[in-house]
Amino acid sequence: SGGGAGSLSAPWPPEVLEQIRSMQTLVFAALRAEPPVEPAEIWKSLCARTTNERARAFIPAAVMGCVLDVVREDPLKVTPILNAIANRATLLQLVSQPEGAGAGMMVLQASMLSGVQKFCHDNGWPPGLMKKIFFLLYEKDIVFERGFLHWRESLVKMTPDKDEALLQVAEFFAWLETADEEAGAE
Repeated sequence: SGGGAGSLSAPWPPEVLEQIRSMQTLVFAALRAEPPVEPAEIWKSLCARTTNERARAFIPAAVMGCVLDVVREDPLKVTPILNAIANRATLLQLVSQPEGAGAGMMVLQASMLSGVQKFCHDNGWPPGLMKKIFFLLYEKDIVFERGFLHWRESLVKMTPDKDEALLQVAEFFAWLETADEEAGAE
């Protein structure tokens, strides 16, 4: 497996890191299984295995990391990456919008975006990739506007190169503000 969210390290306690790695092992196996494992089954397994609340916040980042790592052979090929996300939209929605998440949903969605950020960073910021992924996550109703805004405003330095990430998605956020203004005018 590649980088995904598994390259996380301190300041998290070993038991949290262990659960995150366990999540990734489960998701990688499920994504590569024949026949494919149903998204609801993957989600149930993740919830059952992840007992540490701090680790649960990483489920979206870990799942996104795994979805992206499946196409790691050539991260500069945008279409296979976007297809991998689109094909796993149901799973990504389950982990970014769990029942009962309430206000915590935007934190989970920001976690997923951090997984995208880490993938793009680890692969040398392929031109336009992060922006295209953000547009797709919005279009597929995987991450909502509040999730994107929470990620943008978050100062947590768990994922590298936040300044570069913000530059990569500046056009997306400009569009999001315009789309929000247009929706408000109707």
